[in-house]
Amino acid sequence: MKTKVFAFVGFLLSLCLITYGKEETKTDLSQADTLRVSCTQEMFDLTSKWVNEFEGLNPDIPIIVTPVPENSMTKTLKGGSDLGIINQANSIALNDQALWSVVIGRDILVPVMNASNPFLNEILQQGISSNDFAQIIRNPEMRKWGTLLNNDQNAPVHYYLVNDASISSGLLKFLNISATNLNDVEVKSEKELITLVQNDPYAIGFCKLTSIVEPNSQNLVSDIQLVPIDNNGNGKIDFIENIYGNVADFQRGVWIGKYPKSLYQNIYSIASGNPTGTIELAFLTWVITDGQQLMKQSGYSELVFNERQSKIDKFMNVLKQEAPGSQIANIDYVFPSTTEALILIFIVLGAAAFILMIRSQNRKVVQSSEPISGSPLLFSADSVTAPKGLFYDKSHTWVFMNEEGRVKVGIDDFLQHLTGPITRIKMKNAGEKIKKGDPILSIVQNGKHLTVYAPISGTIKEQNEQLNSNSLIINNSPYKDGWVYVIDPVNWINEIRFLIMEKKYKEWIKGEFSRFKDFLSLALKPEMPNYAYSTLQEGGEIKNGILEELGPEIWEDFQTHFIDIPQ
Repeated sequence: MKTKVFAFVGFLLSLCLITYGKEETKTDLSQADTLRVSCTQEMFDLTSKWVNEFEGLNPDIPIIVTPVPENSMTKTLKGGSDLGIINQANSIALNDQALWSVVIGRDILVPVMNASNPFLNEILQQGISSNDFAQIIRNPEMRKWGTLLNNDQNAPVHYYLVNDASISSGLLKFLNISATNLNDVEVKSEKELITLVQNDPYAIGFCKLTSIVEPNSQNLVSDIQLVPIDNNGNGKIDFIENIYGNVADFQRGVWIGKYPKSLYQNIYSIASGNPTGTIELAFLTWVITDGQQLMKQSGYSELVFNERQSKIDKFMNVLKQEAPGSQIANIDYVFPSTTEALILIFIVLGAAAFILMIRSQNRKVVQSSEPISGSPLLFSADSVTAPKGLFYDKSHTWVFMNEEGRVKVGIDDFLQHLTGPITRIKMKNAGEKIKKGDPILSIVQNGKHLTVYAPISGTIKEQNEQLNSNSLIINNSPYKDGWVYVIDPVNWINEIRFLIMEKKYKEWIKGEFSRFKDFLSLALKPEMPNYAYSTLQEGGEIKNGILEELGPEIWEDFQTHFIDIPQ
């Protein structure tokens, strides 16, 4: 134990010293030349937001933003501009093999309709497939809502499309039609299209998400509704396709791959060669990390977590290979004075003592998983905690009825072991009624998301408000401090028959654990040798928090195969 304590103290002290040194190195960037960023007119608003925010954080760094025509971007970059920001539609620049490029986000094309459409409920339930869209575009005589809804409705569809290459190129791929089919539906601008749709209950059209999102509220503009797309063509919006409730849910759906790829396009930063200067790489690194929030607020789609990390690694490799003598490649940390160092040491020792005291108290009152740490711990089916006296549900939840007849509900130890540190919990409010099998809460980790279902029916009387500010409580104490709800049950006697006790639960977890290892071996690509240790550890262990290192598409598959399946 003492060894662990001193190692932990040493880690915290090193972190403090490094952080201190990093703060001191901010002045290095001020020595760099002015950063010149060119962008297409379409990207000017977003680029300006990035630059303004970055300059606010680094006031000594001068940046000049210049909008240029798309067909002049290559010439501008070769003429002295450091970086360019363009949409994928600018194929002239992207086709120039001499230019360097990196994806920094995505622009989303969406079908929209009037929010007062008389068939709104049917559309939201059924969705519209790409084949149905294509039919009304290829055949003007079939532009009826009955064509889209596969019924006998004769009301006309008033279809509109902006005369814009960046919109039509994605739409042609999505619909698998020729460009000549679009000639009779084009309007001059997205502003005109939105006005037409707002004033016509029978209107429908395609535009960019950025043009229909209010910048302040992040809601859709008035009288506009997203049209749900029936991806699998089965005539209904399945649970997995239902991402159209609000802008945030939709953006997340795009982010995890639930939206047709042909309807979003990459946004690139380009340069005349590999950027090697300190300021260019600092700006690009910020854009693909903290700057992604501004992209989301503007209606664009963020890079997924793994993409961000791979690009940061790419920038660092550029520095090592192309500019070994640059400022970033050879940063010398400025260490604090002796007095400052002593103060830091006392702070760290105090923090370590406090943490040890809390851990000691937790061990006395509850049997639970070890607190989250940075060490690569392993776990097995046998190490999953399952206290006696609780009922467990195959939705990976537990319940416990107290003497007053109310039931506490929480997440099991198995699920928190797999997800790793939980960064946020989305909970329902007290007073809401739930039914067994209804979505009851969401686990969020850095944008990745799992939906957990109710093990019982009833009325929520209380939510664990501590989880709003510290969701890691679930990881540290899933069965005690990490409870989620207190529920007043309405069908306890009948529903308890479907719950299992500790012994049967542990047997079931062994099967789930084995199934999860098979899932990993299929989900992880052979070219990912760094994850090989996670599936076949000696003794059958799995790396604690393995899902933390995997992308949103794996989380989505886990949701489908381990949580959404009928129990």
